[in-house]
Formats: sequence, structure tokens, C-alpha cells
Amino acid sequence: MKFSIVTPTLNAEAYFGDCLRSVRDQDYPRSQVEHIVLDGRSTDRTVEMAREAGAQIHVAQDGSLYEALNKGIALARGEWIVWLNADDTLKPDALGRVAEASERRPKAELVLGDHELLRDGRVEVIRSPQGALDRIRSGRRGRAWVIPLVAIYRSRTLRDLGAYTTRYRVVGDLDMWLRTAARSPALDVVQLDRVLGSFRSHSGSLSLGGKATESILRETIDLSARWAADDQVPAGVRRFARFLLRRNAYELRAREMQGRPAWRRKAETLLLWARWSRMGPGALGDFFTNFY
Repeated sequence: MKFSIVTPTLNAEAYFGDCLRSVRDQDYPRSQVEHIVLDGRSTDRTVEMAREAGAQIHVAQDGSLYEALNKGIALARGEWIVWLNADDTLKPDALGRVAEASERRPKAELVLGDHELLRDGRVEVIRSPQGALDRIRSGRRGRAWVIPLVAIYRSRTLRDLGAYTTRYRVVGDLDMWLRTAARSPALDVVQLDRVLGSFRSHSGSLSLGGKATESILRETIDLSARWAADDQVPAGVRRFARFLLRRNAYELRAREMQGRPAWRRKAETLLLWARWSRMGPGALGDFFTNFY
């Protein structure tokens, strides 16, 4: 059983060595692992490091992370595709665990695991929510996100779902996750109660704090509004998208209102509730339920 590990890179040398070592140290036959590195013309040692590690390196200017991913998926020859960012790592037994799960469930199309969050010198184990895709399909609000690092697709399934959208800079993987939930028939999913990888949060992360957080919120609002309004999407997924829209709109406005008088913040909350209630029931609950 062959795995394709796809890694988009751009000036990633600070953490890339750990990523490359985690691929090299897999407790799995190296002949059955290809590491495809898509580099956006780095000016540091990223490309040299990839070549020294024996990865397949493709250097080209690309428009976004998701454009690079799409190129890597098109090149992949493995039965399973792993999206491994240059600052993240796999546990040594990650590929072996997925292979074992696939052997037990030959029709499995997606294997989910848990991950470690590395931040400010601390390590936190994040358990992926059980039945996350079922939650989205049923339209229930609440946490239903599994990071791409530990959401490992069978290659034909991922290709059938279509290319990652390049409309967004950061939330194209959320679009793919909603697409995964909306697919009919539902995917055959295996959920492993195992940590498969480590996700590193640092100052260079696309998704770290401040203006980056506001950008993510705005992209999520735009994405979820499109999903919520699409009558070709299953009703439950539309309801979940509506929850995402209202929850993120509230969080963005709360950030924008920081430092304002308490009465202004309360008034703005009431205005938001009134506006989003027109979309359907559950607005108040959507405001105060976390997605992540």
C-alpha cells in the first residue's frame, strides 16, 4: 500500500528539517512512501533540504497554498494522500496505523486521527470530535473540525471530491471539509483514537492571531454564506453552514467592538441577533457555540 505525502513550501527552512525527518523515520517501508514537495520559489535552503532528503521537489511560482496542493494531488501515485505542511510532523507510526485501518476496512475512504498542538513551548493533545461529518450532515451546531494533517483521504476519493478552491487564502480546507460532509453516499470513515501528527503554531503561521484571525473570520463568513445559500447542498449541511456564518459574524463583530463601551457592545449583539434571526431559528445558540 503506497502513500503520497504532499508538502507545499515557501521559505520553510526554520522547521522543515523536523518535517522531513518525520517522513524519513516512518515505521513503514520507504519504497511505499513518496514525499512530494511543491515549492513556491523559496529563497532560503528549503529546496536544498528537500533534495537532500530524497523528496520529489517541484519548484514553480504558484498563486496560493491550495494551488500548490492541487498540483501535488495530481502528481500523487499513492493509494492514500497525506497533507503535511512544512512546519508540521507525523508520528513514526502514523502511516502504519492508517495502513492497518485500511486493511481492516478495505472500503474505507477517509481515516481520521488526533493531533498534538505545539504552541509556546507547550504540547496539547487535541482529540478529533467523534462523528464530525455526521454532525455536519445532520445540521447540528458545535465542534466538527478535523485538521487536514490527520484527515487522510484515499486518493481516488479526494480527486472525486474535486480540487481545493483557490478562491480563499486560508479556508479552502474548510470548503473541502464541507464538500466531504455533503457527499452522497456518505464516505466510509475510520476514526483512530491515536495521535498521528503534530501541528505547530508559530509567528509565521497563516492562521495565527491578530489580523490573521480577522482575515480567517472574513473568509469563513464568505464561504459559509455561499454554502448556506446553495439549495443544491443537503439541508443539514446548509444548516451547519448557517451556524458557521452566524458564529463567525458574531466573533468578528466582537473583535471590532473591543474597547467600546459595554452598552455599545450589548446593543451590537442585539442587532446581530435580530439580523441573523431572519435566516432561521437558532441564532442565539449559534452566537455562543464554538466550532473549533
